[in-house]
Amino acid sequence: MKKSLLLAASLIAATIFLSECKTKKAATTAEPAKPTPEMAEINAGHDLFDNKCGACHKLPSPRKHDDAGWGETMDRMAPKAHLNETEKVQVLKYLTSANK
Repeated sequence: MKKSLLLAASLIAATIFLSECKTKKAATTAEPAKPTPEMAEINAGHDLFDNKCGACHKLPSPRKHDDAGWGETMDRMAPKAHLNETEKVQVLKYLTSANK
């Protein structure tokens, strides 16, 4: 009788364990979340920073300045990099989101 109870308990435990594994695996195969418009703008700013700013000089770390410092830097550097107002905002959003 003890063997029967032990066997039954083992089977129940194995069933629970395996069902938990399937549940966790199914959760990890879900589709990744779609980027928000804000994230798309930040990504565009990152690309502009790499390509336009990096074309002329070594890129500083986004942590080099706080938000106000990056605002001043962008006011000074955007014309030199030939950034339009939209591009300037995108780069600034990238830098201020990455400097935290």
